[in-house]
Amino acid sequence: MPDNELNPVVGIDLGTTFSCIARWTGDRPEAYRLSDGSQTVPSIVYIQESGTPLVGRFARQRLIIDPENAVEKAKRYMDDDNKKFTLRGKPYTPVDISAIILERLKGDVEKMFPSTAGFEFAGAIITHPQYFKYPQIARTQEAAEQAGLPVIRLLAEPVAAALDYGFSQYQGLDEERREKILVFDLGGGTFDVTVLEVINELNSLTFRVLAVGGDDMLGGTNFDEAFASWALKEHNISLDAVDKVSRDRSMAKLMDAVIEAKIQLSTLEEVYLAVPSIVAGQHLDAEVTREQFNEII
Repeated sequence: MPDNELNPVVGIDLGTTFSCIARWTGDRPEAYRLSDGSQTVPSIVYIQESGTPLVGRFARQRLIIDPENAVEKAKRYMDDDNKKFTLRGKPYTPVDISAIILERLKGDVEKMFPSTAGFEFAGAIITHPQYFKYPQIARTQEAAEQAGLPVIRLLAEPVAAALDYGFSQYQGLDEERREKILVFDLGGGTFDVTVLEVINELNSLTFRVLAVGGDDMLGGTNFDEAFASWALKEHNISLDAVDKVSRDRSMAKLMDAVIEAKIQLSTLEEVYLAVPSIVAGQHLDAEVTREQFNEII
């Protein structure tokens, strides 16, 4: 049975680089289309001069111009008690940044319904990497509560994937069966591999986690950084002599370009990587093949 559209239980992927919110329609999960028309939002927060936060694509654009007041990849610091991001002179913790992202997701869904419709979240299930330890899980829940979400539970990402697989494969199956599956989850900022056993018996479907492994500091963002470092070295461009603000802006422009080039190389064999005026009087203009990119990463 689907949940009530006006009182949904939502599933949220609070990602290191992208986040998403969805609901179960009765036969499949369906991601909400957010206010900018997309189904995912970059997990980037920018604080404007007024103190109002921007989240997502607009924040990514501001990151290039004013990196001092933007934060990305906050999820990587959920286990750091002392981590603070200073934006517009005000300190923010990883929990604060995560809460702002969750507020954006929550607010976008609420805006889809008129105020008279009586829309209200019945609950939220938020996923986290399998290897997250208790402090990281607890802080994820704290961020959700700070965002005003009624948390039902937090669920490990590979278990969520296994549940989706199990219900789609075994729903209505009246024979006993068991199998082992491997969930390989290489995200933007984290990586984990999980082996699970799925057991279908009469009137019960059981999921058992057998083994986990991972690295909370490895993901697509590391590929981006390796790509950017290669581009600078290959074209003899140094940012050492420029001031910190200019260096941060140059790196933000470069990272934006390498991410776009990386995406294009998923379908093209060769792309141009171009960043005008990466430093005064120097442009970065390079051809990169998919083979080169694979070697770089």
